[in-house]
Amino acid sequence: MILIDLVYINSPGGVTLSKLLLDYIIDKVMSSNFEILVDKRNFKYFEGYKIKQNIISKSEFSRYFFYKKRNFKSVLCFANVPPPLSIKSKTFIYFHNEILLNPKNLNFSLIKEYLFNLKWIYIKSRNDNYTWLVQTEHVKILLKEKLKVNSILKYPIYNNQKKFFTSNKISSTFFYPTSNQPHKNNVRLINAFINASKKTNKQIILSLTIDKIKVDLPHNLKINFLGLIPLNKLIEKLEESEFMIFPSLKESFGLPLIEGVQANCKIIASNLNYVNELVKPTFTFNPYDEKSISEFILLALSSKKQPKSSIKVKNSMDLLINKLINV
Repeated sequence: MILIDLVYINSPGGVTLSKLLLDYIIDKVMSSNFEILVDKRNFKYFEGYKIKQNIISKSEFSRYFFYKKRNFKSVLCFANVPPPLSIKSKTFIYFHNEILLNPKNLNFSLIKEYLFNLKWIYIKSRNDNYTWLVQTEHVKILLKEKLKVNSILKYPIYNNQKKFFTSNKISSTFFYPTSNQPHKNNVRLINAFINASKKTNKQIILSLTIDKIKVDLPHNLKINFLGLIPLNKLIEKLEESEFMIFPSLKESFGLPLIEGVQANCKIIASNLNYVNELVKPTFTFNPYDEKSISEFILLALSSKKQPKSSIKVKNSMDLLINKLINV
């Protein structure tokens, strides 16, 4: 039996990747050979999946006793954290949270920064010659430096079978699938749009997946505060938006960038490693500089010849599943 440990999966991005993994297992391999481990906080995300579920209480102690009682052919810990005790099973740790490696300079509270550091110390203490998996070379380099291990493999995963209907693009529309985390850079982005709209007569629409923020806007700028939206609504926004703008300061992967390309959006994003490794954007800007963001918003609105965005990484889902099966 093969275990997929989904304890600690609770962010929208983590849930999306987890569902992608489970969909693949159910569609492509013998799902009866797999089990998942979830806790009471996140099991609701995976209800209805035709795969055996083990539900534990929301504590590392419960996770410890689960592993102590069970043996598996192989284990995939899908949320950064190794097993809470040494196990004989061939074990893979899928690490996809760059913030755990360095939470500084992201405007987190001291308490939150302390908790990130504490979690990283725990993760590092549980490293037991496991095989670590990451999605980008950027995170691989950072993780290798922090863990001092060589057994790190790069396996990016995304849905390369996704079909989008993109004939209904609305001119001068921008979409940023974001959250309220400081590294998402929302305030700087909004200020950049305000500044850009003052320098053009075009009507601009920006859609953000966060709750409404009180802000005074120029007459030609409309911001749709969508809050957290379901996947079908997110796809609708991708299909209708001319541009995806992505000013995030840190991403372990940046799956929305790939989905934006798949939806034929023009990608305008941070000139950072995680972006340039995943996609070839239409334009890039300095995400720490409101003026730079504003300038490229205006360039996107005024430029007649805009390079088409494209995906640069190859989906490795087959390789990941084969690793789990053939141990």
